[in-house]
Amino acid sequence: MRRFLFSGALLFFGLFPVLGQRVPVNGDTLNFTSVLFSFPWIDGYEKFRIQVVNLQDSSVNFLYDCTTNKKLIERLAFGQSYRWRYGGLNSQYEVGVWSEYQSFHIATSDYVDPELYTYKGKRRKRGIGEAGILLMDAGRVGVSRIGRPAFFLRNGPFLNENTVVRDLKMTHNGTFTALFDSTACEFELDGTILWKAPDDGRINGETREHYHHEFTKLPTGNYVVLGLDYVQRTAADGSTVKVEFGTIIEYKSDGSIAWSWNSKDYFSDKDLFYKKSREGAYDTQTHMNACTMDSLYVYAGFRDISRLIVIEKKTGKVMASYGGNGFPQEPHSAVGFFRRQHGATRLSDGNFAVVNNDSVMDPAVVSSLVVFSPISKEQPQSKKVFEFKFDYDTLTNGKSVKTGNLIEMKNGNLFVNMGALNRCVEVTRSGEVIWDMVMDRYDTNHRVWLPAPQYRVTFTPSLYPYEHTARILQDKLMGENRKITVRVWNIGALDDHVYLRLQAPEDQPKMVHRSQDRTVASSNFVDLEFSVRELGALDIRIDGEHCRYSTILHLDSVRKY
Repeated sequence: MRRFLFSGALLFFGLFPVLGQRVPVNGDTLNFTSVLFSFPWIDGYEKFRIQVVNLQDSSVNFLYDCTTNKKLIERLAFGQSYRWRYGGLNSQYEVGVWSEYQSFHIATSDYVDPELYTYKGKRRKRGIGEAGILLMDAGRVGVSRIGRPAFFLRNGPFLNENTVVRDLKMTHNGTFTALFDSTACEFELDGTILWKAPDDGRINGETREHYHHEFTKLPTGNYVVLGLDYVQRTAADGSTVKVEFGTIIEYKSDGSIAWSWNSKDYFSDKDLFYKKSREGAYDTQTHMNACTMDSLYVYAGFRDISRLIVIEKKTGKVMASYGGNGFPQEPHSAVGFFRRQHGATRLSDGNFAVVNNDSVMDPAVVSSLVVFSPISKEQPQSKKVFEFKFDYDTLTNGKSVKTGNLIEMKNGNLFVNMGALNRCVEVTRSGEVIWDMVMDRYDTNHRVWLPAPQYRVTFTPSLYPYEHTARILQDKLMGENRKITVRVWNIGALDDHVYLRLQAPEDQPKMVHRSQDRTVASSNFVDLEFSVRELGALDIRIDGEHCRYSTILHLDSVRKY
């Protein structure tokens, strides 16, 4: 399925105009049960009704009323077929005119089969916590807080049953990114590939960059991904060792490189050759497994030396490091705070947070979430601000030997995926658990339920965070001026800023007559007015700060009488 959004008479998806498009279109096969229905405005009506009928069970007959030409309908069922139509409601709430029916099917998958996979979410405290969708990378699904699947990843050019999926998350403009084995892709909800990282070896000098662990679309529109560089290094005893270094690559949308960094320029021989394995070979593994960045700094984590570093983006210089082993040359602190960690998160208050796996060798130690302060000239030593240990109840021993991640929620709470423990929790800064989830899978060979750990679990408030629609409320002459009123609805889950341009039609030389912009809160609308002397045909182009789609409303010319 190709998603089209429209409003008024004409929509442009990219460069392609579509007239009166309905979504879902006839014959669609969807991979999600949370469906945003769209239909053309019906002149003369301000309220509308959508009817959705289950073709396998006609007793399942839903009626939904709405005041816009888009309506989000949730909790349809996987493996079911439906037909739907829409109509305008009169003042007696009767449908004055129905459209014809169109049909669609919602596919199913083993990944959303409750007999094979379960996600048992439980709220421990009422009235706290954000509703939304949890994106499970190993599970290839998005589920609600209580564990109801909302979508699954459908197979495609880079995804099959044997593919390892990592770091599945939603971008700032409502698309998705993930690593499919070592292929880094941005894609739509239906699986349509929008962008793929070049993977051409421009950084490491090989044929491929060996992408791994982390792939993120930045708010700037650039993409950052981790890679590997294998380099021969000579130890003090003269032996030659093949060392795996980590690379950080930031791409522009055209595939050119905006910025890069290579850990081979950072780690000294002292860092690499200070320890040996039981067999007597040098253990040079550093294992970069996490990276986040802002406009000034990059934060990277190295699991096998238990170190988190802060890189100044402008210079590529490591400004500070935390935790771990080895011989760092930069200002260093937080030694002993964490071990074999995952995540490299800078919180909104400036502190750092990691998943402290810390449980590989010592039977007396449990894994935890650790928050610690940054160092500065005024505070040269880091302090442990907060720790939440994973043995908070009796369901597990609290030891997560690998994987995991954390997210800072809008309410300030911390969402933690415990990795190998196959659990997620949301905790307050005081350590109170307000929600948790256990993930399991059924082993059909041995007929037993087993843990279903995720490498990363991420969060989105909705499958449709940024969606809008618009309608012309008024277009008429008032004296010498033409008065135009446009209403823009934000039907997405998050607030957005919209930009309106009153311009010449798309098929004529571009000329912007007026422009306005407003912030529109989720589930609200704004009315914007234009007053112009232009009487000919006009277009109103509407863009959201985060929505990828432009809406074009067409106005015919008006005549003086």
